[in-house]
Order: sequence, then C-alpha cells, then structure tokens
Amino acid sequence: MLEEQVYAQLYSLDAQKKLEREIAEAKEKAKLNADTLAVLDWQKATKESVKDSDKANLAVERTMLKEQWVSEADREKKIEAERHVLMRERNLALIEHNQQEKVLREQADLSEKQRDLQLLNAALEREKELERLEYEERQKHRAETIELQKYAQQVTQDKKSYEKMIDGLVADQNAQQWEAREKQWDREDQARINLLKNVYANREQDIELKKKLKGEQEWMKQFERQNMEAEVERQNKAYEEQMVKTSMMKKMH
Repeated sequence: MLEEQVYAQLYSLDAQKKLEREIAEAKEKAKLNADTLAVLDWQKATKESVKDSDKANLAVERTMLKEQWVSEADREKKIEAERHVLMRERNLALIEHNQQEKVLREQADLSEKQRDLQLLNAALEREKELERLEYEERQKHRAETIELQKYAQQVTQDKKSYEKMIDGLVADQNAQQWEAREKQWDREDQARINLLKNVYANREQDIELKKKLKGEQEWMKQFERQNMEAEVERQNKAYEEQMVKTSMMKKMH
C-alpha cells in the first residue's frame, strides 16, 4: 500500500506537470496566433498604402501627359497659323511684284526676271528653314513622350518587385514559425520518452529487489506486468492523441 501511494503521488505529479505544460502550450499558441495576425494586418496595410500611392502617381502621370499633349497641339496650331500668315504675305508680295513687273516689263525684262528668281529662291529657302524647325520641334516632343512612357513602365516594374519581396518575406516568416513549432514538438516527444525510460528503469530495480523476497516473486511479476501493460497502453493512447492533435494543428495552420 505504501508503494502504491508512492506511485499514486508520482502519477499525480505527472498529471500536474502535464496540466502545467498544456497551459503553457495554450498560452504560447495564443501568443503565436496574435503575432501572426499582427504580421498579416501590417502586410495588408502596407499593400493598401502601396496601391494608393501607385494610383496617385498614375493620376499625376496621366495629367502630365494630357497637359503635354495639349501644349503640343497648341504649338502645332500656332506654327500652322504662322505658316498661313507667311504664305499670305508671300502671295501678297508676289501680287505686288507682278503688278510692278507689268509696269516695268518693257524697260527691264532681264533684271526683273533675275529679281523674281532671287525673291523666289529666298522664299523657298525661308520655307525650307521653317519646315526644318518644325520637324526638329516634333522630334523633340516625341522623344519627351517616349521618356515619360519609359518612366511609367519602370515605376510599374518597381511596384511588382516590391510586392514579390513582401510575399517572400511572408513565406520565410511562416516557414520559421512552423519550424520552431516542429522543434518544440520534437523536444516534448523526446522528454516524454526519457520519462518513460526512467520510470521503467526504476520499476525494474524495484522488481529485482522484490525477487529476493520469498513467496512474493510470482505475485510481484504479475502485478508489475499488469502495471507496465496498463502504463504502456496509457502512454500509447496519449501519444496517439498527441499525434492527432499535432496533425489537426498542422492542417489548421
């Protein structure tokens, strides 16, 4: 009876330790869940902030492009108006020249022809110079538009790279948390095995002592066998329950 009381106290201590361990595990699990939720909230807020910033940048870029296009259209209209004025002035000059030519044709045919030729060449050179300036202006605006488009593409690529980096950090954090949990479960299993080994070793020593007593050898063997079988069955059942609980926690994770 004294030995049974000792074993009962040992079982009570084991049950108390198991209860304390389960309470600590529950606290640790709640803390890990809270940390995971905090990380997820931070990631969500970061993504929303990045999206809002991208929308604002895109709106600014579109406004800049629209303003650039309006400015370019106004500039082309202005150039066209100047060309029209130039053509009108040239036509007026030609009309005046023709009138003068009609009056002075009899007196200076050769000099008038040379002068007309010089005026025509000057007008043609002036028109060519205006066309060259217009072409250079269009090429300049086209290059500026291409640079703005390249900048918009670069901003989009930078946004995709940032989102990819965030996803990689999240995956690494989850992997580290899961690895830490598996290590903790392995340490608990090893501690449980060591405890069983110690209990079996102590009981083996007790059996060896009791074998020396006459008349109690068979009874002690049977008693210890029953206790060991019951303990093994209980430990196996507890281990199976722990495995089921671990599997469910993995699935939930």
